[in-house]
Parts: sequence; structure tokens; C-alpha cells
Amino acid sequence: MTLKLSQHLAVVALLALDCLARGVRLRALVPMPLARAVGVNLCGDAVGSLTPAQIGADPVRFAAFRSSGASASVLLAALVTEFGMSVVATVAGAVILSGLFAGAAEEFGRRLATLASPAWGVRALAIVALPAAVSAVLAVRFRHRLPPSLVHHLRDVWVAVRRRPPALLAMVGCLTLVSLAARTAVLPILAAGIPGVKASVVIVGSYLLLLGQAVLPTPAGAGGVELGFLAGFSANLGGAAGQLLVVWRFYTLLLGLVAGGLLLARPAWARRSPRVVGSDVTA
Repeated sequence: MTLKLSQHLAVVALLALDCLARGVRLRALVPMPLARAVGVNLCGDAVGSLTPAQIGADPVRFAAFRSSGASASVLLAALVTEFGMSVVATVAGAVILSGLFAGAAEEFGRRLATLASPAWGVRALAIVALPAAVSAVLAVRFRHRLPPSLVHHLRDVWVAVRRRPPALLAMVGCLTLVSLAARTAVLPILAAGIPGVKASVVIVGSYLLLLGQAVLPTPAGAGGVELGFLAGFSANLGGAAGQLLVVWRFYTLLLGLVAGGLLLARPAWARRSPRVVGSDVTA
């Protein structure tokens, strides 16, 4: 498999668009310099990639923005709004793709079904149940260690979220769709020109694999994403499937991990960052 320079440049442009869309989205919820929003998002991405279901991303972003002067209520409201609109946008994206590529979605689903077996199902259940059980135990164990001020802020979050103007929520949702579209387009761009590739199947598969990367209870969906990729694309790509998987993972995972890691490696980066504007949840 040989990739053209134009394909690499197109993928880099898509990743830049994703970073920009998410930065603008966060800046709309918590007024701050755009570079600050993009940088902290990259740091969150790096830590999230190393934790199951990306659970480490939001604590890193919360801590970084708190050090810049934003109130806990503002940040929690922004993160809750982001999460809620991401769920809405993800469902909307799935509905849109199902409508546009119904046959491709069915075909890719059949390919993934080849992974289903009683033994594999038991292992998958264990992989999901174990992290959930550990999280529940830790939540019960440390629930009394939450600072009282945070509990107070949590009471304010719902008020802040309810006061979001519909126009702001719509903009956040649209920016989330732009981000999803940019990341989904990476794999079709990389697979373009490979003989026997169905663009519709690659688009649907890319969307589902990115979703798995975000929700599977292993760091960056490790294991499950690779199995899904090979099961979904080996029939069309043959020996190129493994090579394409490596390149796709480099762009959708490793590149962001390195960029965020370099920022995190600067101990004074957060302290030197411009302060976040806004400390009132009603603002």
C-alpha cells in the first residue's frame, strides 16, 4: 500500500479541522483564548488515550482550566454541555449515515458479527464488567473525600446548563458534527485508491471504529478496535488491511498522543497560560 503526499496532507488538514472545531466549541462555553482551548484539549486527548473509555481526559481539562482562573461551576457546566451535545451529535451522525448508506451499514455489521461466539462474548462481558465494578468500588470508597465546595458547585451546574441559549446549544452541536465528520473522513482518505474498496463501507466502518475507540473499556479501545478493523476490512483490503490499520492508528491516536504529551511535558505550561475569562455560572 502506497499513500500519496496529497493524502497525508488531506489527513493532517482534517485533524487540524477537528482540533479547531473542538477548540471553538469549548471557547463558546468558557470564554478563553482559542490557542488555550486547543492546547488543553490536546492534553486531555493524550491522557484520555491512555485511560479506558477516555475517562482521564475531562479531569485533566478541568484541572488545567481551574489553574487558569475559571470557576468549578463554569467548567462543570461546560463539560456537561459538551458531553450532552456529543451524545446528541453522535446519534444524529449514526442516523444520517444509516440513511445514506443503509446497505453499507448492514454489510459492515455482518462482518463484525463474525467476531461473535460464546467464548468471545464471555470475554467481552468480563472486559466490560471488571472496569465497571472497579469504578463503582472506588466511587463508594472515595465519595466522602469530595471537597464540600465541589458538591456546592455540582448543585449549580444544572442551573447553568438549563440557562444555555438554544442558539449556543445548536452551535455546539454543529461544531461537534464537524469534528465527527473530520475524524470519520480520515480513513476514507487513507483508503482512497486501494482496489476493491467500497467507499460507503469504509465511511460507516470508520465512524463505528472511532465510536468504539471512545467507549470501549480499554485505552483507546485497544484490542477491540483492531479486531473490528480487521474483521470489517480484511475482505476488501486483504494484506493491505494491517498496513492501513497502522497508518490510521498513527493519525487518529499516536499523533495526538505525542502532541498532547509534549505540552504536558512542560511543567510550567499551565501556569504561564492566559487566564480563563468568566467565573459566574450565570454569565
